[in-house]
Amino acid sequence: MAIPIPSIHPAVSSSNFQTFTDVVNTLNTGGVCGSGPVTINVSPGTYTEQIVLNVIGGTSSTNTVTFQYNGSDSTQVTLTYPNATPSTITP
Repeated sequence: MAIPIPSIHPAVSSSNFQTFTDVVNTLNTGGVCGSGPVTINVSPGTYTEQIVLNVIGGTSSTNTVTFQYNGSDSTQVTLTYPNATPSTITP
């Protein structure tokens, strides 16, 4: 999964993350910086991970964080965890 996040902590501002866990860990520890929303474009696939989003530093009603599918059919992305109901990213 390529997740470019231009507004995350400057140390990783040009990073492409391969997992939800990687990007969530970065958000949880570094927060967001700058002004404006952060959009995380998710590539198609099934991601078997358990994530926990904490309060993300730097977010507000303007500086939001959005996970979205980078195509036209959001059912092509599934985030699941064993023994849990799969979740899909909705537009």
